[in-house]
Amino acid sequence: MTTVIPPPPPVPTTLVIGGREVDGRTVQARRYRELCSDLASDLGGDPSAGQWLLVCRGAALAVQLELLEQSILTGTTIDAAEYASLTSVLIRTLKTLGLERRAKDVTPAATIDAHAAAVREAGQ
Repeated sequence: MTTVIPPPPPVPTTLVIGGREVDGRTVQARRYRELCSDLASDLGGDPSAGQWLLVCRGAALAVQLELLEQSILTGTTIDAAEYASLTSVLIRTLKTLGLERRAKDVTPAATIDAHAAAVREAGQ
């Protein structure tokens, strides 16, 4: 008996943002969807409607900042005030969502214990 694996769902070619259709095939649209998915996942995968609005705004801000950063890397002058403002708004949006950077425990004992546990588990 052979198992038939269904094809993956098609990637949408349009996004509806603010009631208007936008070409969803652009690099920016794909990055926007990826960031929306990642942020929603960081919230446990099932954000509320309000959280989803903030997820979308955060993704849009991040894409805009990435475009500005691309300009910097190609030697184009950007408006530093705009960059700083967008960065501040993104930080506030992520904090509102509860997505704050958490310090990683890098104390030697914790790292060594984790490594030893991983070695023991791999040996089983």
